[in-house]
Amino acid sequence: MFNTLKNLFFGSNLNTATKSYNHHINADIGATMMGDSKASTSKEVKEVIKLISRAGFKEVQTHGFGTNVSGDLQTLLKTIENIAKEIMENSTIPRLSLNLKISFRKDKQDQSISKRLAAVK
Repeated sequence: MFNTLKNLFFGSNLNTATKSYNHHINADIGATMMGDSKASTSKEVKEVIKLISRAGFKEVQTHGFGTNVSGDLQTLLKTIENIAKEIMENSTIPRLSLNLKISFRKDKQDQSISKRLAAVK
């Protein structure tokens, strides 16, 4: 999965691409577990939040429908790979849907989630 994502963004050489594209990103990650007969997937959701929190992002804010992160693209793509591996290999959940929104900016290098929120309050 990671190779598919990195190829989608950069072609086959992520290391070369990230050297030329080392800008700050903000992203929203949402995980939906499907296809299990149990009523709650809170255990798996907690695991996703834990993986995101430990990934090394500059800023992490969990909300009702996902988690906002601030950091670099390589960390984000590796985190997505880790989430997919953890849920698909270590839980009974047969289907995982990840919703990902990424904001790329060239004009402002330090556009944190906190600063974005403060600008609209």
